[in-house]
Amino acid sequence: MQHNDRDDDARLRTAKQRTAALEAQLADLTAHRDDLLQKLTTIPSVAATLPQSDASTSTPAAEAGIQAAKDIIKEHIRLLHDYNEIRDVGQGLMGIIAESRGVRIKEVQDEFGMTPKD
Repeated sequence: MQHNDRDDDARLRTAKQRTAALEAQLADLTAHRDDLLQKLTTIPSVAATLPQSDASTSTPAAEAGIQAAKDIIKEHIRLLHDYNEIRDVGQGLMGIIAESRGVRIKEVQDEFGMTPKD
């Protein structure tokens, strides 16, 4: 294979164009991330967990905002788990009541004012 300076120049130009495109994309994504983090800090439940500093998008503030969001999600998952356990116990109790009365569970749910969305 013959080494050609034109091929090297073309590859270098292509690499520079690709680098410029990636740098522009990185700048766009960074600006978008910063905008989202700024909006995240306006949510009271997130803002309360952030360190007392300005709402800048510095790396520590960004990390704190992301961690706060993760903590909120983790808490919501825990609360949903608790809710599901309580709901399952309630459903079991309604089943016992229905069986002891010899009626359908739906009738017991109606008696307690429960709907299918509950």
